[in-house]
Amino acid sequence: EQLVMVLPVLALLAWLGPGREDAPMRIVVAYLMQAAILARTLWTIRPVLAQEFGRRTMLGLTVPGALLVAVITALGGRQILVWPDVAEMQGANAANLGLMLTYLAGSALFSFAFLTLVTQRLVVRLREASMRDALTGLFNRRAMNEALQRAWLRHRRTREPLAALVIDLDHFKRINDSGGHAAGDAVLVRVSALLQNQVRAEDVVGRAGGEEFWLVLPDTPREHALLLAERLRRQVADAGLGVTCSIG
Repeated sequence: EQLVMVLPVLALLAWLGPGREDAPMRIVVAYLMQAAILARTLWTIRPVLAQEFGRRTMLGLTVPGALLVAVITALGGRQILVWPDVAEMQGANAANLGLMLTYLAGSALFSFAFLTLVTQRLVVRLREASMRDALTGLFNRRAMNEALQRAWLRHRRTREPLAALVIDLDHFKRINDSGGHAAGDAVLVRVSALLQNQVRAEDVVGRAGGEEFWLVLPDTPREHALLLAERLRRQVADAGLGVTCSIG
């Protein structure tokens, strides 16, 4: 789509030719083309920014960008309206300097803000990836240690009950030996989904490694944790996965 916008402008610039008398018009057309490209870019990335960073951040980036487009368009349009009385655009007059400085400063600020957002999002995603198990998508051992530490500190501060379950799949090596690691991975993924479906939003589920899973259950009395453990044990056994589990 950007190419479709650029090609007619390039054709116009080629038609104007390299003559000195056409230099102001070529510069104005080039500015307006860049303003149009920026406007199209802002319109295209608007829903993505809103989804990734929220509506406020989207407006914080697109509104100044739209103002930059409006200023460049207005200054460029002014040059066209007063044509041919305007002097060579490389001349040091207020309109030319204003147009150039507005474009350079605005483009630099827009690029810096956009790159900052992208970098921030990349850092967040990298951190999330470092806290997740690649196979199941559950939290890994590192993340579970942190979650357990936070839950323990909260328990000491509020004295609310805290429970934790350690789930181990029984004789899991047999599955890998008989069906291969692909079969074992499929079982781990199914068990992970089962665990996630049986816990509350505030509970934390993770894979500690191998066939071992951890559950951190804030505000959960011992008797409720035992009932959950028994329910999970039965569901794993009845899931048709050819595996049972032990829970402590």
